[in-house]
Amino acid sequence: MGQPAPTTRDRPSASTRLLSLLLIVLPLVLLITSFVLAAVSSSQHDWSYREHFDPDAADLIFVGFEQRSPFANCLLPSAIVNVTAPDNTTVEQRVWTPDCTATRATGGLCDANADRSSRTDSAFFCQHLSLSARLLYAGCALVGAALLVVLVLTAATLPQVLRTGAVRVVSSPWRPAGHWRAHPVQGRTYVVPPNHALSSYLAVLLTLLAALGAVALFVGTATAVVALSVFQFPNGDFFSTGLGTGDPTALHHAGPWMLGRSAGLCAAGAVLAGVASYFVGFVWEGPRVGVVETHEAETVGEK
Repeated sequence: MGQPAPTTRDRPSASTRLLSLLLIVLPLVLLITSFVLAAVSSSQHDWSYREHFDPDAADLIFVGFEQRSPFANCLLPSAIVNVTAPDNTTVEQRVWTPDCTATRATGGLCDANADRSSRTDSAFFCQHLSLSARLLYAGCALVGAALLVVLVLTAATLPQVLRTGAVRVVSSPWRPAGHWRAHPVQGRTYVVPPNHALSSYLAVLLTLLAALGAVALFVGTATAVVALSVFQFPNGDFFSTGLGTGDPTALHHAGPWMLGRSAGLCAAGAVLAGVASYFVGFVWEGPRVGVVETHEAETVGEK
């Protein structure tokens, strides 16, 4: 038998219905945004960048950017080509052409176990970059799985809220559900019914997936930021001699490695996944064992 339809007195107001709808779709919107930010930013090249200058010029002449990420490496090689000058003479000119190489393998074309003669980066740097890539993979997978679970829960709950304005199977965690048997002198007893509905276990799974995904994305982003902005050559020269008499910019014909916007976008995705895991408990209640509790009330003396 179905539950009776709520009467006009029991039906929530329009504002209450609107707030219920917002609470239900909030975890879904947060996880969609988190997954898109994490997946798109992880595949971008501009996690870090540095300015490159012409080594043949007497002064620093900017010629382009080099970029690096956990999955890509964009170099700026140069080639000498013959060009025709205004006086119809042929002269040699250096041309800079960006060359980006991307891979799905963790480490972004940086293998800590590769032969030292063929490796242009330090093994310490490659280990950090590889660890960050693995964490980013894990974070995107966990948030994607959480997104599938929240789609199922939202699809099962939203029609009920649209029809009645409230979710009957969910009770407030601060106000136990069930019936009350009260006595003004001896005390009061209430029964909290058990909750072993499938939605309650899916809510626990959703909370765990979103929380673990947020942690993996945040730690992976932090590890990549440290590797690309601190351990990557030649940033150590800028830390040690950039404020002294030396000029690392002229020495390496490039500026220091700076952080790009993709690192910030991925960190934002991690934060949104963590917020989504927190709001799950406001919409779907977790499993509960049925209990009977008694609270003694104060005895009222007769006058």
